Amino acid sequence: MLPLLNFAIDGNEYSSKEAVNYLGKDFKLTDEKKKPIISHKEVSIFYDRTHWALTYPKHANLLESTKEDFLE
Repeated sequence: MLPLLNFAIDGNEYSSKEAVNYLGKDFKLTDEKKKPIISHKEVSIFYDRTHWALTYPKHANLLESTKEDFLE
């Protein structure tokens, strides 16, 4: 979650897609590493885990959703 908070610290609004892209680069993940899919959700495991990581900082009021697409 710390890399996610570091991404959001500047106070600008970002979509969850931007967070996923940033974290992928921050963790130096190749496209191959980001490919595995959770079949019942039809999303990548990395995408799913990034959304999961957004949940707890939101509950702690460290992050907030300012647009509907932030967690989509």
